[in-house]
Amino acid sequence: MRTKHLLYFGFITPVIFWLNTLICGYLLKDYSHLTNYVSELGAVGTKTQTLFSIGVALCAVSNTFFLIGLYKACKELGVSVIPAYILVSFSISMFGVALFSYPLIWHAIGNMSIFLNFAPLAVFFLWKRNNDFQHIRVFSLVMFVIMVLHFGVHIPRLNNHYPGLIQRLGHIGWSTWFIYLSFNLNKLLGIKKKAGQASYTIAS
Repeated sequence: MRTKHLLYFGFITPVIFWLNTLICGYLLKDYSHLTNYVSELGAVGTKTQTLFSIGVALCAVSNTFFLIGLYKACKELGVSVIPAYILVSFSISMFGVALFSYPLIWHAIGNMSIFLNFAPLAVFFLWKRNNDFQHIRVFSLVMFVIMVLHFGVHIPRLNNHYPGLIQRLGHIGWSTWFIYLSFNLNKLLGIKKKAGQASYTIAS
């Protein structure tokens, strides 16, 4: 696939994730998005276990295509590829959740998604090539702040009331960041392509 097509998976991954989460939550009548963890949608013995696992596996595959696109875009635009490497942990996390349902011990592989929080932070600190990336860097920093709210699930006072809501704040953060990054990187690649074509025309 071309880089721009791979970057489209930055849109697709959040769509799959949220559709899977909302559909499974609807099918489990006693499930609350405010107080229940996402993994409970695929818990062993629930009627949504298989559906949820399939959806999460699709997220993992989609994210893998996206991180490849991100890697290629970074190379073409001349910025650090470290954010793309960090996203590998998210794919591994998703595959782990899909293969090992809650509360199986290997379900803990899903905790690797914690590293995803540092991808936008890496963008902020490492993409300083020129002003073309300034808006992406600032937006990434804002999304990092939103994503780390997810750590609130480890604070007993907050976790005792709305753990599901806290978890979803982190999900909103990475979902928004993926979409924003996909759109703007494709935009920058388009500008670079046009500039290259203009230079070729002038030279000819």
